[in-house]
Amino acid sequence: MLVVSSAAGYKLPCSVRDIYNFFNYYNQQIQPMLHRLGQCHRALALATGGELDVLGQPEYAGLRKLLAKHS
Repeated sequence: MLVVSSAAGYKLPCSVRDIYNFFNYYNQQIQPMLHRLGQCHRALALATGGELDVLGQPEYAGLRKLLAKHS
């Protein structure tokens, strides 16, 4: 069973539009977050001469891959 969520709460999707609304809702949040993380990572690299590489940590491998695709 597929349950979608939005600002209005949880519901069972009743149409293809409900599913697109679900994806659109999260896309509008995730894309700007990825952009900001990428900007922050680049700014930290510049400010520290590359010495501080938060995304180089193993726990951020998945996020590093997402940002590489997003850039």
